Amino acid sequence: MIGNQTYVMPIEQVESIEEMVPVTHIPLQSPEKLGIAVVRKTLYTVLDTLKLMGIEASYGEKDMLILVEGKRAFRVTEAKDIVRMEENEIQRALDRDIWLHDGKAIPVVDLTKLVIQEEITV
Repeated sequence: MIGNQTYVMPIEQVESIEEMVPVTHIPLQSPEKLGIAVVRKTLYTVLDTLKLMGIEASYGEKDMLILVEGKRAFRVTEAKDIVRMEENEIQRALDRDIWLHDGKAIPVVDLTKLVIQEEITV
């Protein structure tokens, strides 16, 4: 979940889903960059998914990190399941993909389009 909304994302974008770890803030960075964190002995840039998506919400105790290529980690409010999305269940609506599953329309998030191009400077 991102905020109070359930989203799905293509599994091929995800390296792993991890418990939240301490994040070290780096001054003078854009507000979408929460800082850096070490996950399994690797340094990641931690990005604020809520800010990147323009969602007004806050994080809580179920926060998770979704690790993607390029040593980036997206902080999300919750990560629940890994599910199979069949190609025929994906529809295009209003410039975004929607997954039609069990009578629900769930937005598909492409994490690669949320990524900020510039890296944190340490």
